[in-house]
Formats: sequence, structure tokens, C-alpha cells
Amino acid sequence: MTVVSISPGILFWSVAALVLGAPMGLAGHFARRPDLLALPFQLTVPAIAYYEATMRFEVETGPGDMVAVVTWTVVRIASATVAMALVGRAGWCLLRASDGSSRA
Repeated sequence: MTVVSISPGILFWSVAALVLGAPMGLAGHFARRPDLLALPFQLTVPAIAYYEATMRFEVETGPGDMVAVVTWTVVRIASATVAMALVGRAGWCLLRASDGSSRA
């Protein structure tokens, strides 16, 4: 490896961090809201994990490479499970909030 071969990668990730850092920080801020509007921001990380695992599954797994198949399958299942749990929690909070307001 030479400095010339490393530099484009460093430049790319530096620009990506500058461009995406603030929006991702803002998304993290909105994900902490206690209402239903936070759900899309909370689903950002599981969606990215699922997408990346799917892309890597297609590119990095070869026939007979069981370690890669199991790894990317577990990541996809885990990210889908987390997404479903977040949606379920949001629905549960919405039901609790609507149930509490009808009693008042």
C-alpha cells in the first residue's frame, strides 16, 4: 500500500463525514423524541444495517462460504427484528397514549 492508494479513500470518507455528519446527528436528536414522529429516525440504523448486509451478502458470499452466509443472514434477521420491535413499541406507546386520553 502506498500513500497514493490510501488517499482517495481517506478523501472520500472525510467528505462523507462532513456531508452526512450533521444530518445523522440531527436524525439522532429527532430519534430521541417521545412521540410517533421519532419512528422513521429510529428505523434509520436498522434499515442501513439490513441494506448493507444484503449488499455484502450478494457480493462477498460464494458457494460454500458458510461463515459469510451465516454472518450476513444473522445481521439481516437481527436488523429486521430490531425494526419490528421499534414499530411495535411505537404502536404500543400510541395505544397507551390514546387509551389514557379517553379516560380523562
